[in-house]
Amino acid sequence: VQITGGSVKAMDSNGTVNSILPSPKYDDSTDAQLLVLEGKAEIDPIVIDNTTWSFAGKHPDNDENLYVYLTPENHKAKLGEIGCLVIYKSEDKTFVIRYTGYLEIKDSDGNTATTGYTYDIDNNILQINTEGTYTIVPMVEGEISERIVINKTVNITLDNVNINTSTGAALEVQGNNAENASDNITATIKLKGENTLTPTGLNYAGLQLSNGANLILENGAAESETVGSLTVTGGEHGAGIGSGCYGTAGNITISGGTVTATGGKYAAGIGSGYGMVASNLNITYKSTAGNILISGGKVTIKAGDYAAGIGSGWWGIIGNITISGGEINVETSNADSYGNGAGIGAGRVGLAGNIEITDGTIKATGNNYGVGIGAGAYATVENIMISGGTVTASGGTYGAGIGSGYSNTTDNSNIKTITISGGTVTATGGNHGAGIGSGYSTTAGGSKIETITISGGTVTAKAGASAV
Repeated sequence: VQITGGSVKAMDSNGTVNSILPSPKYDDSTDAQLLVLEGKAEIDPIVIDNTTWSFAGKHPDNDENLYVYLTPENHKAKLGEIGCLVIYKSEDKTFVIRYTGYLEIKDSDGNTATTGYTYDIDNNILQINTEGTYTIVPMVEGEISERIVINKTVNITLDNVNINTSTGAALEVQGNNAENASDNITATIKLKGENTLTPTGLNYAGLQLSNGANLILENGAAESETVGSLTVTGGEHGAGIGSGCYGTAGNITISGGTVTATGGKYAAGIGSGYGMVASNLNITYKSTAGNILISGGKVTIKAGDYAAGIGSGWWGIIGNITISGGEINVETSNADSYGNGAGIGAGRVGLAGNIEITDGTIKATGNNYGVGIGAGAYATVENIMISGGTVTASGGTYGAGIGSGYSNTTDNSNIKTITISGGTVTATGGNHGAGIGSGYSTTAGGSKIETITISGGTVTAKAGASAV
């Protein structure tokens, strides 16, 4: 028996449906499996894998179901105007209809949520549009291509979600453009299991904050479970966590979990994406992020070329950076250029507010031409303040361990003050760079610090070769 369309209701003498033996075929070699569309007899149209299925009417006895035979694999379908996925379960050779695609949303009680979200099957987007507490879990193993978009203040637990998509940010929090961060959307995301967010398209952040939206990342695992993790990579020009190219992110807070973030080309690991816009020889900054606060967790960051690891992208802007706890390991890229960014601070030609460290274990490495903590090449940071923690910072060629980076023009790569009042601080400059102070400049005054004050703590500073 070969079945390629229509509704076929086959029963044995006991009235059991799906009694066709041997199993019907969809083609010469593939068995067809039964999908029962309960209560869908009057739905029109029904489209499965872009093919419209036609039905002559209801089965006898006013049966409201349709009986469709499909190949044993996952299918996309539209039942009337409602998109869904038809997921094949090989263990019992049955199909399950999912109106949230390959992701399941559970409510605060752990039950499958029936409201609070929509699923756009045409664009493969699960959108959470109602405030509340939800858990998102995958229905299949391995990578999925569905995007998650959040546009309300919510508490979300990501439970072993692995997204790889080419059509946008893997997870996007859309803000409302409010001027004050407190009036904008805030997504609190708890991490359980191993979660991965990877966009492959140009200009998208991995976990993207748009229109000023805020983010709080926390560990969501129980004490008896392994700490939840997130591995996120930005697309080209997009931050790992923060803004996309020319985007506007709000505040970013990390208080727990294991977080690994890698910036796309020219973008920060955590912070702002690439931001240069040139028009008629006028260059403006178009990629921003608010304040960054890290108070706990294990955080590993890698910057994109010319960007900061934690801070601003190339031609990006970031607010204040505060570290009050956690284990943090951050480094710049290995780009072979005079203009790399800082491990923590401002990327090339970037702007950053204050950098304050009060506690935690921090290792910040500026690779080729980068700065450990401070202002990257041609960049500006307001002030650096260290009052506690264990801080190890090293600069690459022409970069300071803590301080400013390379410059070849007057009044570039500047920091107003560096103040160390506590903690254990080890700062090593790269070739031509100070341990604590300025990097190399071809022009007098091009890379400078206005004031350096050390009043406490245990401080070890070593200049690089050819530097003071």
